Amino acid sequence: MSDFSEEDKKEFEAKLPEATYNSADEVVQALGLQQGPSAPQA
Repeated sequence: MSDFSEEDKKEFEAKLPEATYNSADEVVQALGLQQGPSAPQA
């Protein structure tokens, strides 16, 4: 996680349940950052 600041790392540690995540989507969902479906692109 070298792309993240120390502050971000601490926030992830505090908010992210300890588990094995198989994708970035699982991490986003675990952090509660998941947004609704995006609008279709024309």
